[in-house]
Amino acid sequence: MTTLTWKTQPATGEWNTEYNWTPSGVPTEKAAFSTTSQTAITFSATGQM
Repeated sequence: MTTLTWKTQPATGEWNTEYNWTPSGVPTEKAAFSTTSQTAITFSATGQM
């Protein structure tokens, strides 16, 4: 199980932006957070219905 960590200074507050995470990618199993310059995170719907 890979854990991605939210960057301390992400480019945006968008969860689905791979450059906001280290290593680069969007978490599908496990995410970690610490101090960050973003005070709100937004989510975009993905996939098909």
